[in-house]
Amino acid sequence: MRQGVCRLVTLSKYSLTKHKTILAEPFGQRLLVISTALSTSHVG
Repeated sequence: MRQGVCRLVTLSKYSLTKHKTILAEPFGQRLLVISTALSTSHVG
């Protein structure tokens, strides 16, 4: 149970920093979208 909570905290922290980075630079967001699309197309 405790492990799940730690996991949740880490996840929220990660998403927060990710949001800050994306807000800081829109170019990073575009890069993220492109990389995500590439990885999903490779998996599919």
